[in-house]
Amino acid sequence: MQRIKFKNSRKLNLAATLYDADSDAVVIMAHGFGCESGKFDYIAQCLNASGYNVFILDFSGCGESDDDRITCDKQIDDLKSAIAFVQGLGYKQLALWGNSLGSRICLQAYSSEIITMINGDGDSEELMLKEIAAKAMHLLPGNSRHEIIPGAAHRFLGYLDQIVNLGLSWLEEYMPVLLSTGHRKI
Repeated sequence: MQRIKFKNSRKLNLAATLYDADSDAVVIMAHGFGCESGKFDYIAQCLNASGYNVFILDFSGCGESDDDRITCDKQIDDLKSAIAFVQGLGYKQLALWGNSLGSRICLQAYSSEIITMINGDGDSEELMLKEIAAKAMHLLPGNSRHEIIPGAAHRFLGYLDQIVNLGLSWLEEYMPVLLSTGHRKI
């Protein structure tokens, strides 16, 4: 695991954590409003143990990234900057994993080379996100799906293993790990 700094298009420093694996597949994780990347450490470790590189972004204004006013447009820019950064490192298979507001940001930053994963539960905030996600499903590949974890609270406490298993089964089916031929220089 290593901490990384890179710039967004607004020339602000963004912080991220990279869990490195010997494959060409990377999962970029996007946190919710006012959170930071550490929220995903357990999930990242599990995905990494299964051969996936995991890149956890701190949006501008959050965590160790430069201070900035938090807006959706700025977070979309941050995520697109993170996507360009990992592509520059040579990753060929890209997936986005969002939580809460990060799910919406993933949907809005989607492009055809990405598998987007959205996690949610049944509280009022997630139900609103479910409605937004349902409206955006036509933007995703035909094999995409939206999963709700019954009973899981907003932070998924007590449900992390279920989240990991669901995510890994999706990634293994649609973005299998391909071993690379060496490590990337960061």
